[in-house]
Amino acid sequence: MALSLTNSLSGMYIREVAAAGSSYGIATNVLVPPSTLLTVIQGLQADGMVVTVIEEKLHPDLDPVTAAIAKIGAHCFPSHNEANAISGQGTIALELENEVAQLLAMKPSPPKRNMPGLHAIISIVGTASALCGICMACERTGTRVFGAETVPDPILDTHGPNLSSIVRGEERYDFDVPMGDLPFSTFTARGLLSAILYAEQSTAIRASEALLQQCSVHVTPRDVAPLAVGLYSEDFHRFVRKNVDRGQVVNIGIIVQADQARLGTQRPGTVEFFPGEDLHDGLESLFLC
Repeated sequence: MALSLTNSLSGMYIREVAAAGSSYGIATNVLVPPSTLLTVIQGLQADGMVVTVIEEKLHPDLDPVTAAIAKIGAHCFPSHNEANAISGQGTIALELENEVAQLLAMKPSPPKRNMPGLHAIISIVGTASALCGICMACERTGTRVFGAETVPDPILDTHGPNLSSIVRGEERYDFDVPMGDLPFSTFTARGLLSAILYAEQSTAIRASEALLQQCSVHVTPRDVAPLAVGLYSEDFHRFVRKNVDRGQVVNIGIIVQADQARLGTQRPGTVEFFPGEDLHDGLESLFLC
């Protein structure tokens, strides 16, 4: 089983995940963007991690959204101005899948059966648009997407639609699809998600509890960090166990954003992102299930 990690921003929090995976003998490959601090890269290498710097290969004649979505055979027209979020996250997801496929292809003694690529991605993102980019990228490859997110908050919502708009079915992303390709031209990201994992309770969540249950949203205690939520969730465990029981090798990718390093509204004094023991316990219960 391999754990491949990528970070769309600074890479500041990736060492804890990589170290936790290594403590259980999980092969870890780290993918980082060019903006990653050199000290972070050197620290990862000092920990024995294989670090690959990802360059975004966007066509100069295309805008970021069109260029990123063109890689999956579609053109996206978001209903708000978060083009960079869609482009960046969707591209990162595709590059992560490509990198995992290349790493597996380089194995000296491939198994008799086909080695699987990336099975699932846990994504910790701040807005609906970023998650939509990942969902659209992974739709073509069949990779499952588990979104770990903080509860919708008025402060965060001012920066664009939060996952609450997806849950309510209010945020739609329209794009053209080539004839004979994907069987839809309009969708909500909710239909592409395996689960939406909330990391905090709120009045809004409690008031909409019935609706959330209909949408199969897993609500978790507020003192659990988003990544731990993804590792602890019944939906994710069920997905992993189903494959493990079949004797399948399961490769999990985790996309971590530095600006999601805190719970809730990211106000000063909130819980730090990786809670040490919680993270290790989560990895143990996931990979040793």
